[in-house]
Amino acid sequence: MTGRSLALAALLVAGCATTPRPEAVAPPVPPGLEAVLEKGVDVAVQLLGPSALDRREGEARHLQFAGAGCVLDLFYYPPAAGQVPVATHAAARRPDGSAIAPGDCLRLLESARGSAR
Repeated sequence: MTGRSLALAALLVAGCATTPRPEAVAPPVPPGLEAVLEKGVDVAVQLLGPSALDRREGEARHLQFAGAGCVLDLFYYPPAAGQVPVATHAAARRPDGSAIAPGDCLRLLESARGSAR
């Protein structure tokens, strides 16, 4: 091999070297959602009452809670195969479709439920 061939071979081998992958870090819980994210379905139902929608697909589950001020969607997935699903994501909107932070919606729904008791 020539010097140029050796340099090219060295570059190819170096490009094949594996670098360690960083460990996955869970994103922080968005403000206001600490009460429901990373918790089971029973926690949301206890806070908000029965859901307006309960849809399942395999081990995943989607609960929707609706009130006069907003609609809150909570999405549940098992952290590992065979484990109980926990809320991993939330989305919210106002009845007209405009944006509202999921944490703000949760507080609205909680306060509406508290005043209805």
